[in-house]
Amino acid sequence: MLRTFGTRTSWAFRSAARRDIAHSPLGSLALASTSATPGSRLHELLEATPSIPLDIHEEVRDALEAGDPVVALESAIITHGLPRPTNLQTAQSLERIVRSTGSIPATIAVLNGRLTVGLTASQLESLAHGSAAGDTKVSRRDIAPILGRGPAKGNGGTTISGTMVIADMVGIKVFATGGLGGVHRGGELTWDVSADLTELGRTPVALVTAGVKSILDIGKTLEYLLVSGNAHIDVLVDMANMTGLHSGQLFAVPIPEEHEDAGKRIQAMVDKAVEESEVNGVSRTGKDATPWLLNRVRELTGGESVKNNIALVENTALVGGQIAVELAKMSHKPIQAHVSVHSNQQHASMPTTTRANPRLVVLGASAVDITSRSKLSAAGSTCPGTVTLTSGGVGRNMAEAAQRHRSSSHTPSSTALITVLGDDLLAGTVRRELNDTGVTLKALSKRGTIEHMRTPVCSLYLDGEGSLVGGVADFDAVAAVGVEESSGRDFKAIQALQEHYAELGVEKPLVAIDANFSDDVICAVLQWCWKNQIHLWFEPTSISKCTSILTALFSLRLHPPSDTCPVVAYASPNVLELERMYDMAVRYRLRSSHNLVEASRAVVQTSPNSLEKIPDDENWRWLKGAGVVEKAVSLVGDMRLFTHLVIKCGERGVLLAMRMSSQDSQPWLDNMTSLRIALPIESNGDTVILERFLPHQISREELISTTGAGDSLVGTLLSEESAALTEPSGRSIFLDPLRLGRAMDEAQGAAVRALKSNRAVADL
Repeated sequence: MLRTFGTRTSWAFRSAARRDIAHSPLGSLALASTSATPGSRLHELLEATPSIPLDIHEEVRDALEAGDPVVALESAIITHGLPRPTNLQTAQSLERIVRSTGSIPATIAVLNGRLTVGLTASQLESLAHGSAAGDTKVSRRDIAPILGRGPAKGNGGTTISGTMVIADMVGIKVFATGGLGGVHRGGELTWDVSADLTELGRTPVALVTAGVKSILDIGKTLEYLLVSGNAHIDVLVDMANMTGLHSGQLFAVPIPEEHEDAGKRIQAMVDKAVEESEVNGVSRTGKDATPWLLNRVRELTGGESVKNNIALVENTALVGGQIAVELAKMSHKPIQAHVSVHSNQQHASMPTTTRANPRLVVLGASAVDITSRSKLSAAGSTCPGTVTLTSGGVGRNMAEAAQRHRSSSHTPSSTALITVLGDDLLAGTVRRELNDTGVTLKALSKRGTIEHMRTPVCSLYLDGEGSLVGGVADFDAVAAVGVEESSGRDFKAIQALQEHYAELGVEKPLVAIDANFSDDVICAVLQWCWKNQIHLWFEPTSISKCTSILTALFSLRLHPPSDTCPVVAYASPNVLELERMYDMAVRYRLRSSHNLVEASRAVVQTSPNSLEKIPDDENWRWLKGAGVVEKAVSLVGDMRLFTHLVIKCGERGVLLAMRMSSQDSQPWLDNMTSLRIALPIESNGDTVILERFLPHQISREELISTTGAGDSLVGTLLSEESAALTEPSGRSIFLDPLRLGRAMDEAQGAAVRALKSNRAVADL
């Protein structure tokens, strides 16, 4: 259990602090209002004092402006706390752990005479490789002097006190560190009290620690905290900020159980080192006592104390990241869809990154794509080539493509992604890249049910021309969501959808789902969309999974659809997936019919010679000969399984098969072209419009990868369609030839950019 001590210092401490800071180059910055949001606080800081020597990493700045979770990390542990190379390894580990929670790490230091919030990899290495003797240990009192030295001598590692000041300055609310400074042994006589304690009383930052350092007088430290102010147990950081209390909150995280025995052994050595310091006089040397004691304990334990301390600070980084995520949720109350996930073993909130006004929701897989490419083939061995690691997954790719298109078209809304992430470090990679694009993330998890759940990974092998040769996909986590649900309880995905639309009140939303989810989840989403008359877009994903939507349709007996809202409004198969879906649909109709002859004749109910009307020219010859036209017309025509099919034909472009009423088809019939065919459906009087879009040209030399082109195309169309459905007219782009033409041009452009990029979704 986490215990929180909210403290306030005496009037004397507070007055002295204000005098110290008032004459520093920071002026009144550190005394700015704590009730402001992190984003507004940052803007106030930069506008009020543009000359302040302050550098904020772009990733940290973006997160603060968006109100996303950020965790501050100190740097004195790098410069003075740990030996090399352990110091760098630990610093990197802490940042990875914070990222795994969905938060952004912001290691704080002073570099070249400038306050630096969020370090690059090279800056972190430089700080770790520097000399402790040459680097200053920067507490609050040292900030002004070190900035005054200028770039030549202005390097330093920030202590708890210094880090809290700078974190509060830029609006970071949570700071994770190791041991807390406190009252030194004999402090009742020497008044040797760490600046960490006084900083807690005047700086509104939540400090997540492993407790008071064991070399100190722990009892007197706790007494100091209690008598110098009001003690609050389990105080919410959010409430402290809203009420304007200029004080921090201390979270003391218990030692992990697996390190308790080692902790007891180390404590015995701490007591011995303290006795030695009292005998040799080191205990009376002031600030030199702590480094001596730490080094002596390290010697007495044979290095075990270092390993134990690292485990403690890694644990606080994990807890700090989790606190920051929950705090960010509370800060997003006006637009936050707070979804609780229940399992048989525990209750946990889904880590969420929230953006304003999402109108499109994508349910699908997120993954880390590991792409290997080589011009050589060496069976049974390795061969030279290139290996890249990027975020992928069909659902994630579609959401990113949709959001990038929205951003480029200045659409004032965002795309929401409901996906599954593990509890490993790869999850942080996915979260970070989604945050950069502006996608709202709702991450489903199965914590408490599966230990060490893996974030989905897709490892692809490409030939020298960028074409897919083969690969391995580990998507067990996605397929497993829904399997563990307790009876009588909605699926987590449905909970997320319900919360999302209940808050937004969107009248004509659009939901897209890829086939990576289990059949149970797809069935539940399909039923929910049908019940709420919400348009559903199905992305088949692969040949092996593409029929899952048909399984759901037939098992729910939702076929044939109503005229007001189709069961599945859109599907976007490639040619092979179309063939598999058609074959299954035909087999189902034959199995379920008592009259096999009638059923076989009913597969295609276009007028007797309608398919023969398709010209045998270069535009249609291949599509007709391969059966693409016949299968598409059957699925959207007589079977009415889908309203619109977007068929990805690779290097042959895109074929649309769209079913519409005679009235809606008129704009298409008024302007027929060689790439457009209209086929009447005898059974219901509708018309199927076939529209072919020729491919955008790309040379072999420009082609890098084919893996994300289809997702980019679909994501762009989703963006255009969701925008159209939420307009006052609510008219689909598929009913407007000119608008659809422009949308398809944008979508094919996005696909070409993906073909030319190492990323699944390319930058605009």
